[in-house]
Amino acid sequence: MEQKTHAVNWSPPAWDDEADMVVVGYGGAGATFAFAAAEAGAEVLVLEKGDRGGGNSVCVAGGSS
Repeated sequence: MEQKTHAVNWSPPAWDDEADMVVVGYGGAGATFAFAAAEAGAEVLVLEKGDRGGGNSVCVAGGSS
């Protein structure tokens, strides 16, 4: 079994963005919320782990990921 090593002095990159609303996940609910908040004048930051949006909504609707 290969042993993984971790960098001793690693730290995450600096983050200094600001937003009125932060949406975590760009599925059906996240996309709707982000759009509604932006339309109401909020500055919105969307965080999505995948390479495209859709979330579980795409899976249950028969889409492919």
